[in-house]
Amino acid sequence: MGLKGLADENTAFFKAAAIAEATIDTYAAAISAMRYTKAGTVARFVAMAAVIAVGLANVRKISGVGVPKKSRRGRDIWQTTFTRGNTDRSRKR
Repeated sequence: MGLKGLADENTAFFKAAAIAEATIDTYAAAISAMRYTKAGTVARFVAMAAVIAVGLANVRKISGVGVPKKSRRGRDIWQTTFTRGNTDRSRKR
């Protein structure tokens, strides 16, 4: 669960915790790749580089996910716009 269990899923804190967790997991996996690859030194470094590349790609995906903006009352803008019975989205505001 980690730090992400302390916050709601659609918050900036949750996103930061997910990025931190993915980064830590990336480098832990890179260390494991170096330790457990049963080949020569070059193959170990290639395995480590591949693991880091995939892990940092995951971090980039997480950082690209948007966090809903909050309204002045602290509610999600999407929630106040579309879930209060306002089903006519074509109506001008």
